[in-house]
Amino acid sequence: MLLKIIVYHHVEHPFQTRIDIVFDAGGSKLVKMFIKRHENDVDVCGYQLKGSDKIESPFNTFVHSNRAALAACVRQCWSEPTSINMLPVGCILVVGGPDKTAIKLENGSMPVYDDMLESNHVEADTRMMLHMNVIKIDGQHNTVIIQSTE
Repeated sequence: MLLKIIVYHHVEHPFQTRIDIVFDAGGSKLVKMFIKRHENDVDVCGYQLKGSDKIESPFNTFVHSNRAALAACVRQCWSEPTSINMLPVGCILVVGGPDKTAIKLENGSMPVYDDMLESNHVEADTRMMLHMNVIKIDGQHNTVIIQSTE
């Protein structure tokens, strides 16, 4: 459902044929601890999630405490053939992070790792700069729109 909402919200016009979603790496929380962002000054347990897991704690608390684990689970779910086939034909979804890799997802195709987007940057904002550079090199898009919660 999340994939449908994101894709159909952003692919409102025919010229929007690529969506890049970039996640922070797992080490991001440690880097940010000294500035007390995202309620990261609270010690919590980390989780390895599967798509079938049910979350029992309050959702906001869980998300803020386990961003990388949730991002990895979302990416794994989006990489499943049933999710990929929900993408509009001709639309590419690129998912970067939370590990060092990025994958391209396109309806009718298997996930493809993009070596040009491999990154050891911890923060999503620096990873976004890499994505923008690769988009420019690719030459198929002349406009980049960035939307962020930070």
